[in-house]
Amino acid sequence: MSATGTSLRDLELTDELRVLITAKGLDASGGVVNYVASLMNQFPEMVQCEHLQVGREPHERRMVRDLLFPLLDNFALLRRVRKLRPHCVHINPSFNLKAMLRDGMLLTTLRLMGQRRVVVFFHGWDDDFAAKVLRSPWRRRLFRWIFGWPPVIFVLASSFRETLLALGLAPTQVRVTTTMFDGDIFSGVTRSRGADEEVRLAFMSRFVAAKGIHEVVNAMAALAHEHPGLRLLLLGDGPERLALEDRVASLDLGDRVEFAGYLRGQEKAQALVDSDIFVFPTYYGEGCPVVLLEAMAAGLPVITHGVGGIPDIFEDPRNGILLQRVDDASVVDALRELLSDPQRTAAIGDHNREHAWTHYESAMVSRRMLATYRELS
Repeated sequence: MSATGTSLRDLELTDELRVLITAKGLDASGGVVNYVASLMNQFPEMVQCEHLQVGREPHERRMVRDLLFPLLDNFALLRRVRKLRPHCVHINPSFNLKAMLRDGMLLTTLRLMGQRRVVVFFHGWDDDFAAKVLRSPWRRRLFRWIFGWPPVIFVLASSFRETLLALGLAPTQVRVTTTMFDGDIFSGVTRSRGADEEVRLAFMSRFVAAKGIHEVVNAMAALAHEHPGLRLLLLGDGPERLALEDRVASLDLGDRVEFAGYLRGQEKAQALVDSDIFVFPTYYGEGCPVVLLEAMAAGLPVITHGVGGIPDIFEDPRNGILLQRVDDASVVDALRELLSDPQRTAAIGDHNREHAWTHYESAMVSRRMLATYRELS
């Protein structure tokens, strides 16, 4: 598997571009860190891109230090901007109270410094917090003062964009974009299972109830007798792990459900390529889930739910099945539909592979972000 087109690192740029990007430490976990690391890895030599660490991991936190770190982050930002003199500063908050306070301070510092070429990218989104801001006139005014001036604000869903417009931001400011998957993890990976072997379902995410993982296991149990060759691979871990193991044991599915834990890099890619259908019936507050893009890149048809930014990247029936609700019956019905038509399932997988590599591979997404930096510089 390979990306379509020229790698961003191979492009020749005539002018140097200096960019400063804020995020947690690049050795931390999480979608924002992975996004920033992939972005920086794709930029060509003419882009001088520096990372400024902001925030801390939970194990690093202490009460006094929690109060000091935002101030220290702001002093670090001030020093780095003065030294680098970036053409563009890229801030990566979530839309929640904690990030509003931390990244709001960063944006205020940039505004007072006269640094107007700023990109804001809201990765996470809290609907309850958004509703509180919308209901409160003073919160709306404060939000517009802090976040209303950067020329470009990215979100991961059209619904998020509508919220920001309702808060008073200009339509020309707010743009819908996507996350990305790292195409390098698929390098040299080919399917190792034969076409005549059992059908393997795959789920990959943190094991929390709102990701729909219990519905996936229950659907597996409901279909076990209809499809003796059906298997389920659970990739990830989390607070629901013990409950899920107990449930699998009580359903006598121990030989048909595999808990593979967290896999990374080519191990993860191999597990996806060796699967047949990706089942991700999430009702969590998603943005644009990277797991969905990785599953599509592996050539899998997908069953998922239209929350957050998923409807912006997923079309039913071209990419698979978009559930109208998440419960055991709806997941079972969707699986029956795909399992009953192997030719259609294979065609969807082929379409997903081509579409993902053309639109969501890291070189493609980085190219679009670089164009935004150029636009502001």
